[in-house]
Amino acid sequence: IAAHFNLAFTNSATSGPDTNDVVFGMEAATAETIPDAARLDLAFNELASSTNGSFWLELINRGSAPANLAGCIIARFGGTNREFALPPELLAPGALREVSKAELGFGVDSGNRLVLYSPGRSNVLDAVVAKKEPRGRRPDGSGSWLFPSAPTPGASNAVVLRDELVIN
Repeated sequence: IAAHFNLAFTNSATSGPDTNDVVFGMEAATAETIPDAARLDLAFNELASSTNGSFWLELINRGSAPANLAGCIIARFGGTNREFALPPELLAPGALREVSKAELGFGVDSGNRLVLYSPGRSNVLDAVVAKKEPRGRRPDGSGSWLFPSAPTPGASNAVVLRDELVIN
């Protein structure tokens, strides 16, 4: 649905109000379009190795407006399913937010799926599968999952790309 509408009706029928489900003789007196709330554009940006005892993950606000994290849910599927609701916090556009294993209340195993839901679980914002190796997106928030040269929680991902050509 692209927009929500509020409509007020008036009764133009000469026979008076009717209690039936179908009403004839009504006309729209006023109409108002209510703009949609700003869409959350959050994503997973970096994950520590699933074998890391102090696992953490990093979220990024890919949107152009501050994002309220209140009620967003990070869910883990695999083994025992778990979830964590993010507390109220504004994340500036392009800003990163580290979420530690201690804060989540759970870690991950290789192959577990992590899903980021909008408040009320109304939409899936992003999803990723945990691996044994640490992974990060390049460019941040939107690129492919690559192997970072070093973990960078709370900072832009450090990925070294090699472009030399070697022919044997």
